[in-house]
Amino acid sequence: MGYELELVIYPGCLASTELYACELSARRVLDALEVPYRDAEGLSCCGMPVKSMSTLAWLYLSARNLALAEEHGGDLLTLCSVCDFHISEARRVLKHSRELRAKVEELLDQEGLRYAGRARAVSMLAVLAEAAESGKLAESRGLSGLKVAAHYGCQTLRPSDMPRPDHPEAPGRLEAIVKALGGEPVDYPEKLSCCGGILVYTRREAALTLAGEKVAAAQERGADLIVTPCPHCMKMLDQSQKAAAGVVGKPLSTPVLYATQLVGLALGLSEEELGLDLNSSPVEKVLERLG
Repeated sequence: MGYELELVIYPGCLASTELYACELSARRVLDALEVPYRDAEGLSCCGMPVKSMSTLAWLYLSARNLALAEEHGGDLLTLCSVCDFHISEARRVLKHSRELRAKVEELLDQEGLRYAGRARAVSMLAVLAEAAESGKLAESRGLSGLKVAAHYGCQTLRPSDMPRPDHPEAPGRLEAIVKALGGEPVDYPEKLSCCGGILVYTRREAALTLAGEKVAAAQERGADLIVTPCPHCMKMLDQSQKAAAGVVGKPLSTPVLYATQLVGLALGLSEEELGLDLNSSPVEKVLERLG
């Protein structure tokens, strides 16, 4: 695998402050796949939380991270789908608006930073998919025929009018990764449905209903586990699974793993290396199947 620019790892706020297994498993898998990456000091929030209040603040924060990546001659390797989307969108806005770009560049200049527009966001899903396409995952011990339901997450796929890590209506990269690892993808009607992640802050019960119905649908189709590339979705489907079961009135007991954790297990990495002890769903079911 090769990239035009070196990858600068960008965990995002959620992986850095709460969902540690996201970053932990990503780093271990990148090492195992021999994908070079580096760290950059001073990375900050992508700006998503302030976007609805200040367009300029959002653009400044996203451009700031891209400028730091450019200082290291690299692209931003995003571990979070939400961050990937907002940084990618900011890059597009700055490309087409001279006025906003001038304002952002003025703010960055106060920090001694320069945004040239070279760096872009590269999702971890894309890196794993390229590993599958190149045959690197064929060297793994495999998933022993585990049935895996893919959950992409809204901002991994949408909006469709800008480049996203996979097709907005017919994604297939997670399934390709599962197949490369010797697993069996499980199709289910709710695959493209929202997990409720963003809604949870204003309408918690509605959000938990969305999460619960999605997990239930995967269970009913015989999935042994659900895999997702997004920490925001992981928070709903994994951490909130018990609460969601109570809301939808259905027994839910499906393991949920990050895509990096699933790949790591197939590559023979340990539970500790992948942070599986930090998952809330019953991941021991997967571990028992894999021996």
